[in-house]
Amino acid sequence: MSRPKKTREWTKTCASVVNQTAKHKHAWVFMEPVDAEKLGLLDYHTVIKEPMDIGTVKANLESGVVDSPEEFEDKMRLIFLNAKTYNNEGSDVHVMACQVQEAFEQKWSKVRDSCIAKYEEEQSMTTSNAAESHSRAPAKAGKDKDRSSTKRLLESVNFNDARPMTYEEKKQLSLDMNQLSSKKLGKIVEIIHYKHPKLLKQNESDPEEIEIDIDQIDDATLRGLQEFVTKALTSSSKKRRRQANGE
Repeated sequence: MSRPKKTREWTKTCASVVNQTAKHKHAWVFMEPVDAEKLGLLDYHTVIKEPMDIGTVKANLESGVVDSPEEFEDKMRLIFLNAKTYNNEGSDVHVMACQVQEAFEQKWSKVRDSCIAKYEEEQSMTTSNAAESHSRAPAKAGKDKDRSSTKRLLESVNFNDARPMTYEEKKQLSLDMNQLSSKKLGKIVEIIHYKHPKLLKQNESDPEEIEIDIDQIDDATLRGLQEFVTKALTSSSKKRRRQANGE
């Protein structure tokens, strides 16, 4: 099942910061990827493991490759970190990197919190809509196949760890769940529906959303979900790195 389209309004804020940063008098130095061969920087890719530039960040924002404000923030800072790592302190490029980064940080600090809040709100909406779409039981043939699929899913999850989960762990679990694809979110809903069928309720103000009270889920199930989510995010991260490396 394809992932539901995000509104991604938060990216407009990030794009505005990029455009403002690009207007700095020294930003031109960091607008395009470093052409190491043309510049004779034979050891550049040995020293710099993950090259980055403003133009690439902007393009990735527009294409949806950047997944969160935090990732945007990391990519922008990586540009200047690379420049300061490769170029000695006091050199022209090092000095320009410091100045352009200062301009970026000033602009970003003014909108960072609101941008992250907007992102989390959109993620919450995506999670609720995905949960709703996956919680409807099939009305036609194929129920045996679905039951078999659910059985395999439950067998893949470890429910033997019943350590009490702290408030911070529950909060982090909720945030991590928001990073999952709609397919993985469907699996989460499937697990909760099996273990606690009465916890899945429609939102009274918005029938299209499903509410899940995580505090009502037993610790063993929470630990199982925690492990499932961690594995899913790790797998997704590795896949993105392979794609970025052209593998």
